[in-house]
Amino acid sequence: MGVLQLSRIGTKYMATNEYRHHAAECLSIADDITISPKSRLALLAMAQAWLKLAQRAEQGLAANVDQPPSLPTEAPAP
Repeated sequence: MGVLQLSRIGTKYMATNEYRHHAAECLSIADDITISPKSRLALLAMAQAWLKLAQRAEQGLAANVDQPPSLPTEAPAP
Protein backbone atom coordinates (compact mmCIF):
# COMPACT_ATOMS: atom_id res chain seq x y z
CA MET A 1 0.00 0.00 0.00
CA GLY A 2 1.31 3.46 -0.94
CA VAL A 3 2.11 6.17 1.53
CA LEU A 4 -0.24 9.14 1.54
CA GLN A 5 1.90 12.13 0.70
CA LEU A 6 0.95 15.63 1.70
CA SER A 7 2.08 18.99 0.42
CA ARG A 8 1.88 22.13 2.52
CA ILE A 9 -0.17 25.02 1.19
CA GLY A 10 -0.10 27.88 3.67
CA THR A 11 -1.36 26.24 6.84
CA LYS A 12 -3.31 23.50 5.03
CA TYR A 13 -2.16 20.23 3.59
CA MET A 14 -3.34 18.59 0.39
CA ALA A 15 -2.71 14.99 -0.60
CA THR A 16 -1.06 14.42 -3.97
CA ASN A 17 -4.05 12.37 -5.05
CA GLU A 18 -6.16 15.52 -4.60
CA TYR A 19 -3.84 17.39 -6.97
CA ARG A 20 -4.30 14.61 -9.52
CA HIS A 21 -8.06 14.65 -8.96
CA HIS A 22 -8.18 18.38 -9.73
CA ALA A 23 -6.12 17.78 -12.89
CA ALA A 24 -8.56 15.08 -13.99
CA GLU A 25 -11.50 17.43 -13.39
CA CYS A 26 -9.87 20.08 -15.58
CA LEU A 27 -9.29 17.54 -18.34
CA SER A 28 -12.86 16.29 -18.09
CA ILE A 29 -14.27 19.80 -18.43
CA ALA A 30 -11.86 20.59 -21.29
CA ASP A 31 -13.17 17.51 -23.10
CA ASP A 32 -16.70 19.01 -23.16
CA ILE A 33 -17.62 19.79 -26.77
CA THR A 34 -19.31 23.05 -25.76
CA ILE A 35 -16.14 24.58 -24.26
CA SER A 36 -14.53 27.37 -26.30
CA PRO A 37 -10.98 26.84 -27.59
CA LYS A 38 -9.70 29.60 -25.27
CA SER A 39 -11.32 27.97 -22.23
CA ARG A 40 -10.02 24.55 -23.30
CA LEU A 41 -6.45 25.91 -23.40
CA ALA A 42 -6.86 27.46 -19.96
CA LEU A 43 -8.21 24.20 -18.53
CA LEU A 44 -5.36 22.21 -20.06
CA ALA A 45 -2.86 24.65 -18.54
CA MET A 46 -4.56 24.29 -15.15
CA ALA A 47 -4.45 20.49 -15.42
CA GLN A 48 -0.75 20.67 -16.20
CA ALA A 49 -0.17 22.93 -13.19
CA TRP A 50 -2.03 20.50 -10.87
CA LEU A 51 0.07 17.61 -12.18
CA LYS A 52 3.27 19.60 -11.60
CA LEU A 53 2.17 20.27 -8.02
CA ALA A 54 1.55 16.54 -7.51
CA GLN A 55 4.98 15.74 -8.91
CA ARG A 56 6.69 18.32 -6.71
CA ALA A 57 4.84 17.06 -3.64
CA GLU A 58 5.90 13.49 -4.45
CA GLN A 59 9.50 14.63 -4.78
CA GLY A 60 9.25 16.43 -1.45
CA LEU A 61 9.85 19.87 -2.97
CA ALA A 62 8.00 22.93 -1.79
CA ALA A 63 5.51 23.91 -4.46
CA ASN A 64 5.47 27.56 -5.43
CA VAL A 65 1.75 28.29 -5.30
CA ASP A 66 2.20 32.06 -5.25
CA GLN A 67 2.61 32.25 -9.01
CA PRO A 68 -0.23 31.00 -11.21
CA PRO A 69 0.71 28.90 -14.24
CA SER A 70 1.27 30.89 -17.40
CA LEU A 71 -1.57 30.55 -19.83
CA PRO A 72 -1.06 30.36 -23.58
CA THR A 73 -1.32 33.76 -25.20
CA GLU A 74 -3.87 34.44 -27.86
CA ALA A 75 -2.62 35.15 -31.36
CA PRO A 76 -3.44 38.68 -32.50
CA ALA A 77 -6.44 38.99 -34.78
CA PRO A 78 -5.48 39.43 -38.46
